[in-house]
Amino acid sequence: MGGCGTRSFRNISREKIDLALAALEKHGATIIGNNPWNVDTHYCGVKLTAKWDQNTQTIELTVSDSDGSIPCSLIWSFLNNIIAKYG
Repeated sequence: MGGCGTRSFRNISREKIDLALAALEKHGATIIGNNPWNVDTHYCGVKLTAKWDQNTQTIELTVSDSDGSIPCSLIWSFLNNIIAKYG
């Protein structure tokens, strides 16, 4: 159906990214690549792209696709919680 845009998060170290990626994999996500990462959550068609800038310690998350069965606000709420936990 479509994506939900891009958001940037600051003060994200590589260690924190690795913890978040491991948590996503534990919940069944498939992750391809290594900066940028393409993540298929296998949940409601939600797919993500993430790109990290080591110099600024900033990660850009893009919700690149969704089947539309859950609102973008709920997807971002989930992602914000992951960032808060590991960020």
